[in-house]
Amino acid sequence: MDEDDTPAWNIAFHRRTDDSRLGDVVAYRIDEHRGVYAMPRSLLLLLAEDIPFDNDLDRWRLAITQALHRGTLSDVRAHPSEMLADHLDHRSTRERTYRNPAGSETWWRPRIVHYRGVRIETRIKTMQTTDGRVTAQDAAISITDGEHPRRFSIPVAILDQVISALGIARDDAEAVNLELTRPNDIDPRGHA
Repeated sequence: MDEDDTPAWNIAFHRRTDDSRLGDVVAYRIDEHRGVYAMPRSLLLLLAEDIPFDNDLDRWRLAITQALHRGTLSDVRAHPSEMLADHLDHRSTRERTYRNPAGSETWWRPRIVHYRGVRIETRIKTMQTTDGRVTAQDAAISITDGEHPRRFSIPVAILDQVISALGIARDDAEAVNLELTRPNDIDPRGHA
C-alpha cells in the first residue's frame, strides 16, 4: 500500500472507557522530516467510530485507501513534547487497580496495533506504595497471531536499552537469513 521509502500505516483500536466492547479505529504514522526545522509529522486517519472490535486487516487497508482518496488525512506538524503530552492525555486512563496492604498495582489503558495478521498490545503497569510513590513500572506486551500468544514484561527503566538490543537482534536475524539463503559451497560428499 505504501511506497518502499514511506513508513507503513499502523492500525489501532482504542476502546471506549465507558463501554469496552466498542471503540474507534484509527490509522496513524509518524514521518520524520530532516532539514533546518526537523519536526515529526503525525499523520492520522479516523477510520471508524464506536464499533465493535474487528481484526479484518484487509477491510482497514481498504478504508485507509478510501480515506486518502477522500482527502480526509490529518497532517499535523508538532513538537515532540506536544505529541507526548497528547499521547499521555489519551493513554493515562486507569483500566484497573489492585490494592493490597503494601500499596497498589495499576494497569493502564492498552494500545492495540495490528500488523500482518498479528495483534500487538502494549500496556503500562505501575506499582505504588500506599503513600503514592512509584516503586516499579513495566511495559506489558502481548503478541498473538490468534493461535500462538506470547506475553512478557519489560521494566520501563530499561526500555530504551531493550529497544536498542532488539534493533541489533533484527540485524542479526537478517545476517542469519542471508547465510541460510546462500548456496551451499560444499557438495554432499564433503568436498569444497
